[in-house]
Amino acid sequence: MKFKNVPMNPLMIRRAPIATIGEPWPLPQKYEVNENIVFRITEPLNIKIRNNTCDVLESAVKRFEENVFRFALEEYYTNLVHIEGSGFESLDKKYQHSKYTKAVNLTTFHIYVNSACSKYPKLQSDESYSLLIKNFGIVLMSDEVWGALRGLETLSQVIFSWKDQYFVRDTLIRDFPRFKHRGVLVDSARHFMTKDVIYNVLDGMFQNKMNVLHWHLVDDQSFPYQSKVFPDLSGKGAQHPLLTYNHEDIADIVEYARLRGVRVIPEFDTPGHVYSWGFGYPDILTQCYTNSRKVQGYYGPLNPARNSTFAFLKKLFTEVMDVFPEKVLHLGGDEVPLECWVTNPEVSALLSRLNRITTPSYGDVMKPVWEWYTNRFINILKDIRQSRNEAGQYILWEEASKNNLNIAKDAIIQIWLGGGKEILKALDQGYRVLFSSCWYLDHSKYGIHWTDYYLCDPTHHNIKYQPSLINDLKRREDKILGGEVCLWSEYITSESLMSVMWPRASAAAERLWSSSTVISIQSAGRRLQEHRCRMLRRGLQVGHINGPDYCLLPKHRNDFKSKNIKKRNAEKMEEMNLGYRSSLVFKKINVKFRAISYRTSI
Repeated sequence: MKFKNVPMNPLMIRRAPIATIGEPWPLPQKYEVNENIVFRITEPLNIKIRNNTCDVLESAVKRFEENVFRFALEEYYTNLVHIEGSGFESLDKKYQHSKYTKAVNLTTFHIYVNSACSKYPKLQSDESYSLLIKNFGIVLMSDEVWGALRGLETLSQVIFSWKDQYFVRDTLIRDFPRFKHRGVLVDSARHFMTKDVIYNVLDGMFQNKMNVLHWHLVDDQSFPYQSKVFPDLSGKGAQHPLLTYNHEDIADIVEYARLRGVRVIPEFDTPGHVYSWGFGYPDILTQCYTNSRKVQGYYGPLNPARNSTFAFLKKLFTEVMDVFPEKVLHLGGDEVPLECWVTNPEVSALLSRLNRITTPSYGDVMKPVWEWYTNRFINILKDIRQSRNEAGQYILWEEASKNNLNIAKDAIIQIWLGGGKEILKALDQGYRVLFSSCWYLDHSKYGIHWTDYYLCDPTHHNIKYQPSLINDLKRREDKILGGEVCLWSEYITSESLMSVMWPRASAAAERLWSSSTVISIQSAGRRLQEHRCRMLRRGLQVGHINGPDYCLLPKHRNDFKSKNIKKRNAEKMEEMNLGYRSSLVFKKINVKFRAISYRTSI
């Protein structure tokens, strides 16, 4: 807070921005609103799906009705109305205006989807939509069902409540995403993430128009994916036998995501980050040596010198492709400890057979083996796809292009270390690109920092003072598929994930969806305040974003909470009773056992 005509401001009263009401996030491409005309939404709203429909649309309509008529945000109140000279004194009177009391009722909502529904979303899916809110009703139009989903979410955000009634402004929206791929990475290997938390992540993604869940399933620390063809991967590699995802769990998550227009891309990182694979199947890993001697238990990347390793990969990924319907797989390829390969005689012999011995710095000598492994692995995956008459795509981390590996140009490179120069390098090599470098949410810091995520753009990250490079990137933006927010879980658990991820990930969501010209921190800050409260109101335990503020929860949620407390108390009492009864049974058994022991001793 600042005061006029005061040379110094010793009070330093920090406050979050005054939240908007009935404003969407992310901001649509074309958004025209007449603030002086509002319509009253009647409950129930007569929703008519005019042509194509399917389970995706019908379930989205049900969620829309719940979000509007149970969770719609109430008009914002600020205690600054009580401070003379604050400029907010007349705020209460603003909403007594006749535009609210004389608002025309809107009773019908028409939804038009031009094409028959596809079962699963894909990179090429059309998410564009048009939304018209006029005195004759509400009309949502889209070419594909995935656009209708985005339009339904926008409509749910622009409807707000005032004095227990629902209102919406005269609005025209024509909208589409700037980037096709707008992802969130969840790491379930360092800390196991429960299904409920993953569901919550997907709900947050839907509310922010994100459309790819990059699921980093396994890593050095654990292998929670339950494989039927190699059961010891999770049987011995999971952090605990109960902390695993079976095929039914994955099917549930994929289905939950599908109904929200979200693709689920699994990542099984290789050839590095595979130590947990060796708990059950050590023979597929490279034994590391020191001074020509084996170091017991010291295993490095997958062993590329053994045909059995690739047979293992073929069998495992044939199953993975059965379990995950998504045609894109993330193959990892980052932080490969080449030094271990250098020490291993089998891998050294493979390098000799490749006949590409060079003398670069220690470790780099194994780049030909790394390149050979990657190409052989990708060719195996392509053969599996070809046998099924289907196409597939593959994502690799930045190291592939950074180290000039000569691999298939249909691969997608995910930039996580560098900025615009690294993007250009990958584009020059013929790859398409995803970007993540500035959206690592696990790199948390104190205070307001969503602005860093919000102003970060793939077309000028770390090259803002080099116009020629920026212009080159902008000309080739169609090769930048989008980006991902990454939340690595070394220090994130199921209990903390949501509050760390949201609403900070929302900043990147708007950058990936909205026009590149939408960069006003002041405007975004107010809408983000509203959006945070909206996600909280809908039941997501999101974190702070802008400093001192508040969010009102609806009355029914308090009722729901009290019912839950009563239910939990009843369940607790039942557990206590069960425990008491069990202890009595145990005592009786113990008495009998002692009696038998006594008779036996006699």
